[in-house]
Formats: sequence, structure tokens, C-alpha cells
Amino acid sequence: MSHGNLQKLADEVSKTLPFIPTKPENAQRRAARIVMNVCEAIVDLQQNKKNSWEEAVCTHYQRTAKTDWDKKEENNEKASLPSTSALSMMGNMKLGVTQDDWPPCADAASQPKFQFVWTHFPCAKGRDYASHDDTQTPPRQLKKPIEQTLARFQEDVEVQIGFTMDVMIAARDEVAKLEPAKKGPVAMVFNPVGAGAFVDALSSEEQTLCLERILRAMIGALKKRVLKGCVLFVSGQLDGNGKLSWENKMKNVASVEVDPEVRDFLVAGSFDCLALAQKLAGIGLFCHVGVTMAADMHRIGNAWISYRTNRSTKQIDFAAWNASDENNTRRSSLVPWVLKANAPRFQWHKIDCAGVKNAKETQSAAETFLRHPDDGSYNQMMNKFTTLLRNDLKLLFDNSMQIRVPEL
Repeated sequence: MSHGNLQKLADEVSKTLPFIPTKPENAQRRAARIVMNVCEAIVDLQQNKKNSWEEAVCTHYQRTAKTDWDKKEENNEKASLPSTSALSMMGNMKLGVTQDDWPPCADAASQPKFQFVWTHFPCAKGRDYASHDDTQTPPRQLKKPIEQTLARFQEDVEVQIGFTMDVMIAARDEVAKLEPAKKGPVAMVFNPVGAGAFVDALSSEEQTLCLERILRAMIGALKKRVLKGCVLFVSGQLDGNGKLSWENKMKNVASVEVDPEVRDFLVAGSFDCLALAQKLAGIGLFCHVGVTMAADMHRIGNAWISYRTNRSTKQIDFAAWNASDENNTRRSSLVPWVLKANAPRFQWHKIDCAGVKNAKETQSAAETFLRHPDDGSYNQMMNKFTTLLRNDLKLLFDNSMQIRVPEL
């Protein structure tokens, strides 16, 4: 398919299945979907039910340390997911997307699978690139000289984006080896990684500078791999003059020129990344489809089941409303695997009858809320869910249960 037709396909998905942020008017229904997905996974794990995710292989990829950022202990030896490691798993989109909900995909289990790739990315507001000083405004500012910091940041981001792309290309090559008839290009679905919470403490001007470097790093990584048979689908806008733009959650906009030699290999749109990946996996134009999960260095899925008290409503909400890694995890078919991966020593079969009963009652409370949405039924659902996490699954979140990915 030509680049023009691929862009038309992305435009169509952007129109019918666009990225729709979580906001007060849809947050409660989406929370209920998360609760149901997690509780179903808990019961299945306790009962040792065989799910399609168990038939897939979790693959660990490694690379050599290339930058000073790689070599820092906190990014490597002390990280659960080191910068030099990637995890890969095949799965589906289990929860779709509408303006007011994340409805279950009725035929999710029968849909073609695509690859989820977990890698962790540099954090521009972290101490590697920013000074932390409460006496300055804002307290976090890019280290001076800024140009040198930005150049180092771009290099580190490009290495990680390239690594993530290489994992997708390697998985494509494995598919082609096993099924030569399927040999063909790989579709790589990305959002501008590290462009949200990883920059949000910086000034608007410095955020924009970082966003530009992230986009340049993405284009640079693609440029080095176009001969390997890949097409990059990225969240953003691409105009007729080859300018790629991205607006982050703080409404800061960055634009960069796309090198002419890669324009035919880059497609952009406002699509929902999981919806696009599922669509691409289903139409058969690509040998393989991968989506980046932009993981946290300490947990697969990052804060995907973390919760907080909403300051305005005083109700319990899930954290990270619009973070890509969290929401891609919440909406995937891989929830049971993510639970296991984050606590591989946890003995699921030892959850007692009371724990299973609590999980089922919590799932039932979510179903009740979806049928009769009001504050009372929402509060009951979230109270049951947080009690389940704090009591029956307390050990699941104990650091002693965690191990580093290379040992997983």
C-alpha cells in the first residue's frame, strides 16, 4: 500500500477511533471497566484458568549500554526494567474507546494479535537533565548550558526509541522465519514517548524544547531503519510540507521538519494507538504490528492500578488518567500477565476463598455502577476495589515480591 493510502487509513481511524482523553465526564465509566478487567484477571489467576495470553511467549531483549544515561545505576542495576532491557508480549485490545466509555471489544479474543513492547525512556524533568532547586521558579529547570543538555537528552531518547523499533523489527523477522509467506514490512505504532508527565514540571518554553528533541529523536531513529522494511505510525499531525507537530497534555506544541528520505515511511494522526494497532493487525498489510508501551523503570504498566483521592469530588479515582503506558495496559488483554510480571513470586493459587469472593463482589459492584451510574454505586465499587488491593493483594505490591526483568 502506498504512503498516501496508509495516511488515508490513519486519517479514517483518527476520525472513527480518535484518541479521547479521560476527563470528569467519562472517568467513572472507564474506572468501572478497569475494575472489571482487573477483578476478572485476579479470579482467573487464582483458579489457574488458561487464557490466550498464557499461550504467548514473553520475550526479553537486551542491548549493550551506549550512553552515560544507560550506565547510571538507577537506570540499570537498580531498575526493575533496565534501560538496556525490553519486554515483548503478543496481545489484543480488550477495551475499545468512545467519547464516554471504554467498551469491551466483543470479539477481542478472536482478533489477530499485535506486539506490546515495554521499554523505559529518559525523563527530561529528572535529575539527569534538570536541576531541582526550590528557591528557583520553576523549581525544575534544564541544566545549563541548555543546548548541551538538550543534545544529550535527544541522543538518549533516540537510542531508546531505536531499541524499541529494533525489538519490533526482530519480532517481525522471527515471524517471517516461521511463516515465509507472511514476509513483509512491520508497522510500528508510537506516541511521542516521554512528552507528558516526564516534562510537566518544566516551564512551558523548556517543555516545548524537549518535545522538539523527542520528535527529532523519533525521526532520527526511523531514518537509520527505513531500509529494514518498517513504517512508523505516530500520534501527531503531519502537514503537506512535511512538518510533524505534537501537542502535549499541557497544551505545549512542538513542530519539526521531517527529512525527505523518511516521509514515505512516517504516518501521523490523532488516532487511538491501540485501536490503530488492532486495525493494522487485522487488515493483513503488514507482516507484524508493534506498539510501544513506554514503561516505567520500576513497574510494568507503571501506575496502572494506582489510585488517589480527587481533591474536587473527594472520590477515589485511578491515577494517570491519560498516560499511554497505564491506559494501554488497562485496556489490553494482557492484564493477567502484567499482574504476574510485577510480582512473579506471588502465589495466586493461595488467594483464599474470601479473597476470590471479594474480587467477584467488586466486579459485581462495577457491573451495578455501569447499569445504574450514580455517586453511591461508584463509591461502593471503588471502596471495594481499594480494600481488595490493600488487604487480599497486599503482598502483590510489596517490593520484596519484585525482581529485575533480566531475572523474570
